[in-house]
Amino acid sequence: MWHILRLLGFLPPALSWGKWCGKHYELGAPDTPPAPESYFAHPTTSKVDLLDFRCTSSSSIYLVGDETDRPSVILDANITRDVGKPYERHRGEDLAVQIRLDGHVCAATIIGVGSMGVEVYLALDDLQPRLEPYTISCIASGYGVTFEDDASLLYLPDTEGSASFDADENPGPPKHWTSAIWDTSMYWASWVTSGLPSSTLSSRLFGVQAEYAVARDTRRTNMERLALAHRCGFNMILPVPGGASYADSEGSTRSIEAYLDEASRLGIAVMYDMRHGFTDLAEVREQVTRFRNHPALLLWYIADEPDGPPTPLDSVARAAELIRSLDPYHPTAVVLNCRDHHWSAYTTGVDILLADVYSTALNPIWSKKWSTPVTPTFGASGCDGCVGNFYDLTSRLDEWRERARVEGRTRELVHWVVPQAFDDHGEEFWWRVPEGLEEAVQIILAWNHGAMGHCAWLASSATPDLLNNASFIAQHLYTQSDFLIGAASTRRALETSVPLDGSNGLDVAAWTRALPGGIEETLVMAVQMNYIGPDQSVEFGVGGARGRVKDVLFGQVRIKEDGSPLFVMGRTSVAAVVLRYRKHDEEGLDITPKLTMPVPVGMRS
Repeated sequence: MWHILRLLGFLPPALSWGKWCGKHYELGAPDTPPAPESYFAHPTTSKVDLLDFRCTSSSSIYLVGDETDRPSVILDANITRDVGKPYERHRGEDLAVQIRLDGHVCAATIIGVGSMGVEVYLALDDLQPRLEPYTISCIASGYGVTFEDDASLLYLPDTEGSASFDADENPGPPKHWTSAIWDTSMYWASWVTSGLPSSTLSSRLFGVQAEYAVARDTRRTNMERLALAHRCGFNMILPVPGGASYADSEGSTRSIEAYLDEASRLGIAVMYDMRHGFTDLAEVREQVTRFRNHPALLLWYIADEPDGPPTPLDSVARAAELIRSLDPYHPTAVVLNCRDHHWSAYTTGVDILLADVYSTALNPIWSKKWSTPVTPTFGASGCDGCVGNFYDLTSRLDEWRERARVEGRTRELVHWVVPQAFDDHGEEFWWRVPEGLEEAVQIILAWNHGAMGHCAWLASSATPDLLNNASFIAQHLYTQSDFLIGAASTRRALETSVPLDGSNGLDVAAWTRALPGGIEETLVMAVQMNYIGPDQSVEFGVGGARGRVKDVLFGQVRIKEDGSPLFVMGRTSVAAVVLRYRKHDEEGLDITPKLTMPVPVGMRS
């Protein structure tokens, strides 16, 4: 009806046509390309080598009295052809670096040109805790050229019993929340103040399908849902408010306060959702001031897909700045939906960037919902800029990480992913519900490409297959945090194959950690993305990761005579192993492989 009214002239043209990611999408709307300035501006390619010198605080916050987290900075001297200052010398030559705080030298060191991730501890014995950040100046010089970069250091007073979450950037490229590895699978719905209640659940432990079936019962109250989350072993919850806040129709916050108290008692962390009120800074101030000291608080979820509908470009940044001034102890987060629409503006000031790339069971050139074509300048398919395969997810993460590098935010912006794990009842863009294994593929792919957390969007009608696989994979990733978080800087791609016909292929990545006695262990995670026949499989070994199989975490893996793994992977499947290697005495190792957890039916190839 609306497009008929528009065509008849009853609605003003400037106000009638909706936009998503800067593009019209409705039947009859004009094909007007997004503004050129909405696209990310990549720098031009230099004809000579450039040195991109960066200085970053190793942790987002330091707490007074915390002897386990000494203040330090991470230095990078990357050689590029697009960012930095001209530098005629070559890799391997040295730079003298001086690090200053308030004009006083607190550290000095020598780093090689081209080196990355050099940690330097700071002498800050007399530093006084405060809520405002200190500015650290790093000055590098060599062969008559000087490079400078500044970093912020937050040295905070004790939180006096409330929770705080620290972003530790050492040694991995992106910083991460050291309090936990939030590789959880989330069950999203709405916070309600009356009528049929529901809430958002996130799981990290392997649950029982019967429990999940109960979780979809919309007759439960918010408190009953919270109790269910605890019984299922969930460690995080995100209740989505129906309005600008969680207050009830009378403006009372007693319900959400009781909810947070109970979450704290149960040991469940809460993502505080501000999606419907973040543009009202007075509302943001009131909510942050009221709840910032609650021990259940995990982070401030500022906005959900602000890059989709027309949203003021500075709205996220303004909210993030205000939140940081009121509560520097907790991180901020935003999820973006568009591939490339004002990316810099909507990520400014936030700590965690989530990507929701919903490309499964999608027609990338036709909108089922709007009955319109989808082109680079028109239409909404449900996955902006997607082609409809698993590479949509990896390319999105790779592109966003590259943008962070260009802007000097590689170590300041954490990437999480929101895998597609919902049933929209055929009302939106997708023509079927994703399978549990398709969700598992998305999750492992995301970690293989640098994600530091995942939280799957699970609608109230999500299938047990989706919930079962999400929980199973999340539990295993949680137990491997020493690799995924502690050894994040060692992540490397062992294989990323894109078949010539553009179909799905293989993706394998590895993380390595050193142990006492000259032992090293390597986590290898593999993904087979192809939709092969039910009786077919793809067999392959791995190069670039040494050692014998110590553990088979999940998936179908055979162990060859030399102890190395042979992945035997069926249709859209995942697998992971831990390898162990000791250079001088491999024979003395206990390398008896074991399966750490039975593979559920939905996970079998």
